[in-house]
Amino acid sequence: METVNRKRSAVWNHFMENGPKKARCSYCSNELSVSGGNVGNLNRHLRTKHPTIKLVEERQQQQLNGSAGPEPHIRPVASIETQDLPRATSSSSQPSIQNYTQSTKPLPSRRAEQIDEQLVKMIAKGHYPFSMVEDDESKKLSSLLNPQYALPTRKTISESILPKLYNKCIEKVKSEVQVKGQAFCLTTDGWTSINNDSFIALTLHYISTTSDETKLKSDLIGCVEYNERHTSENLKAFLCDVMAEWNTADYTTAIASDNGMENCE
Repeated sequence: METVNRKRSAVWNHFMENGPKKARCSYCSNELSVSGGNVGNLNRHLRTKHPTIKLVEERQQQQLNGSAGPEPHIRPVASIETQDLPRATSSSSQPSIQNYTQSTKPLPSRRAEQIDEQLVKMIAKGHYPFSMVEDDESKKLSSLLNPQYALPTRKTISESILPKLYNKCIEKVKSEVQVKGQAFCLTTDGWTSINNDSFIALTLHYISTTSDETKLKSDLIGCVEYNERHTSENLKAFLCDVMAEWNTADYTTAIASDNGMENCE
């Protein structure tokens, strides 16, 4: 009962339960205590560590307050002519109170979160700019598909939805690697951008085993800017840190690199 009562708070949209008295931040993965059902720690964490993130999204709050858009225009009774009145028809063709409330009530927060995540996945996989959510045609399309849903802004995507989805994806891959993974190896790829910034990408290859099947899997576990000198000692320390983070140091049998990293000092 205590868990049910705690999750009535809107702050749980930004945290994941991690045991009976712990909660993990969806943005920075910090763990906080929620003993006794008190979510004050969670509220303070959001205000101090993530001040740009709203407890309840303004776009959804507007819908809750009934201010998401102008009130529907209602013709004055005096202006309705007799010939304008529709002829009596069967009750099945007339709009019902239920249909009206379904079209105007706000979208449930969980449903809005699912649409937000799918929108960010589409942007990431299609290499679309964040600005597409502020395009007039995108807003019209969203309104036609679901009038109850309000598109997020670019800032909301970059500072709230994307970090939350990124951490969720990392936790999912780490869980699969630790539970199902066997026989690990790493491949690395280093390059320099047009702005002369150095990057290293790391891909983890492993055998994923379950009771039903065994298959080879590959997951990109890092693509980071690397500003250190490409010496053998620096690269070794970097790779050891990555393997320690993913708990594969004792099980990694090989590391393959591109030509650029083979020519390190």
